[in-house]
Amino acid sequence: MKNFTHILLIVLLSSAFIIPMRAQQSPKGDKYKNIPRRLQEQKDKYDSGDYLFPPKPKNNWSVGIKGGHAFVSGDVSPQPGFVVGFDVRKALGHAFSLRAGGFYGQMKGLDYQRSEGYAKSPFSTPLKRVFTPEGLPLIYYNFRTQYFDAGIQALLNLNNINFYKEQNSWNIYIGAGLGLSAYSTDMDVRDANNIPYDFGPIQTIANNPASPDVGGRRETIDALKNLLDGTYETRAESHNDEEGLKIAQDTFTVNPMVNGVVGVRYRISRRLELEIEHRMAFSNDDLLDGQRYEETGTLTRD
Repeated sequence: MKNFTHILLIVLLSSAFIIPMRAQQSPKGDKYKNIPRRLQEQKDKYDSGDYLFPPKPKNNWSVGIKGGHAFVSGDVSPQPGFVVGFDVRKALGHAFSLRAGGFYGQMKGLDYQRSEGYAKSPFSTPLKRVFTPEGLPLIYYNFRTQYFDAGIQALLNLNNINFYKEQNSWNIYIGAGLGLSAYSTDMDVRDANNIPYDFGPIQTIANNPASPDVGGRRETIDALKNLLDGTYETRAESHNDEEGLKIAQDTFTVNPMVNGVVGVRYRISRRLELEIEHRMAFSNDDLLDGQRYEETGTLTRD
């Protein structure tokens, strides 16, 4: 339930404007605006009830721009992030369409509980290298992840499965697809003088994820935000056995990715639509948030 608020934010804030690249003209008074001339007879029979199926519309293309809230569902409590993207969609009929697109986002996280799980890691993680091996301190995990992905999706318009209406004002759709993702994660563990932060003075609630002290959590987060300078100067743990993708001065880990979407599309006009969409991407990588060890030293499940 810790990510329920963020899912609601995605549904409310993630939006897309869709601009059809081609609009078909039709004779005045013809309620079907996207039917080829060769299928006019089928359209007339469908209108009169002499034919069970409406004619297939012309292939439509559209382009869209997107923006919204994004977060990593992982081991570190998420903070507000953002994502922007674009896509190109082609209708294949009354109910199906294909969509290809790409996204860029930044996701952040900051925990309200102290942890020393990194100290139990069998590897020399970046946090171990920042803090001396003797007496590794309890710290507050934080991260910033830069994220790219690109892929293709198949979309199903639920409005037109059992009935057909030309140019619906509202469309409810679901979809799934495949693609590639790339990410790079950094942490903020040093101050402006390159000295590791001293988290000792920060008061925290009991180290209990089920604690009802929401006010204490907020006070801890506010105190951490006042302490951290937001530079994210330390590279988080990554997969050292993978070469990665070089972009500018960052190295991005590349993974295959599957995604799923559910959304509502509203037609403002023949040339403009508005979407509200919830999108989930799965890459099966536990280092998106830079953290993968529990307090016992075992791997986490998120």
